[in-house]
Amino acid sequence: MSSKVQLVLMGWPGPLKGPDVSLNPVKVVLQKAPAHVAVLLDRGLTDLHQILVPMGGGFHSRLALRLAYEIGLPQRAHITALQVFTQPSGGEELEDRMLHLQEIVEDALATMVAYL
Repeated sequence: MSSKVQLVLMGWPGPLKGPDVSLNPVKVVLQKAPAHVAVLLDRGLTDLHQILVPMGGGFHSRLALRLAYEIGLPQRAHITALQVFTQPSGGEELEDRMLHLQEIVEDALATMVAYL
C-alpha cells in the first residue's frame, strides 16, 4: 500500500548566511517537494495551550487550521480562528461574514473529526 505525502512539517534551522543558504535542507524541500510544506521556528515550544490561526479563507488557511488542530489535539489546546476585515462592517454583513468563517472552520475540520 503506497501513501502520497501531502504535508511536510520541518523545523527552521535558524539564521543562515552566504553559502549555507543554497545547501539548506528547508530551501531544497521548499523547491522540490511535491507536497505542501510548513516550516516551524521553534522558540522553546513546550506546553501548548492556545493556537491562533489567521484565516483568509483560502486553501492555505484551511490547511493551517487542520495543522493547528493536529498539533493542538494531544494537549487539548484552544484554537482561535482570526479573520481581519479591512473595511468596517456591522449588522447583517458582519453576521454573514461570521457565518462564512464558521463554514470554513467546519469544512476544514470535518474530515479531521471523522477520524476520532
